[in-house]
Amino acid sequence: MDVLVLSEAPTFTGCLIHAKLLGVIEAEQTAEGKTERNDRFIAIPLEAKSEKPPMGALSRLEPQLTREITKFFVSYNQLQGKEFRRLRDAGPDVAEALIRNGTSKTQKSSRKKSAPKSKSR
Repeated sequence: MDVLVLSEAPTFTGCLIHAKLLGVIEAEQTAEGKTERNDRFIAIPLEAKSEKPPMGALSRLEPQLTREITKFFVSYNQLQGKEFRRLRDAGPDVAEALIRNGTSKTQKSSRKKSAPKSKSR
């Protein structure tokens, strides 16, 4: 799962950021003839003490911003020989549902892989 956190403060790969989900760019990514769903979730950081977005932070995703982010991902993927195709933009409710659905599928898949195999006698 990819989450783009819009922040003015510098961060680093792997850092933990408490964030508010603003929405999602639902997308497909094609590489070597194989197309996979590759949604991009968008969030803003929450202040550590108040657990609220900083003053002046975005309250929702604007269409112009999602277009610019989509252009970035299209260009970024082209440089890697891949295709990125936006399916639609959606707000936080759809984004949260996608995350819950993906988490549920991952947990079910993990349980199947770790379940003991029955021995035939």
